[in-house]
Amino acid sequence: TVNESLINWGFKLSKDKTVSLLCTRNPNLRKSDSSFQILIDSAPIHKVQTYKFLGLILDDQISWKPHFDYIQDRCKQRINIMRALTGNKWGASKANLLLIYKMAIRSILDYGCQAFNQATDTHKQILQTIQSVALRIACSAPISTCKNAILAESGELPLDLRRKLLTAIYAVQTRVTPN
Repeated sequence: TVNESLINWGFKLSKDKTVSLLCTRNPNLRKSDSSFQILIDSAPIHKVQTYKFLGLILDDQISWKPHFDYIQDRCKQRINIMRALTGNKWGASKANLLLIYKMAIRSILDYGCQAFNQATDTHKQILQTIQSVALRIACSAPISTCKNAILAESGELPLDLRRKLLTAIYAVQTRVTPN
């Protein structure tokens, strides 16, 4: 069994905590997976369609949609906080609101971007919308203001360029780090 092989390598699996997630876009493989069982101590491992691992929600079709929905829910709360802190005659300054954006929202948008960068443009557009809304609030710009003007006013990169930058930095760091 799987458990015996892993014990020989120094690992021990928990029946209650272990799940099985087949990640593929091939429908034929997904059909064949229904008859396949992995056992731990003669007990079958529970099969799931999504699983949260290290803060990233993985799904069986590798679409990243559940993860983007999760990000959207988390950022909505933070955007509402930014709205509460703004006002025409009172409220936080643009610099403070941009700082709140960077700490509370951009950090969520950036986390794991190296992994989900191959997601569809439609799903990544969810993240771009979140960025645009937050930056409009920070800059006190009307809804009709175009995305590029908001990015220029705030000094932020578009998320697709930011993901490429972070991926390049990660690649360089892994190359120069021994082992």
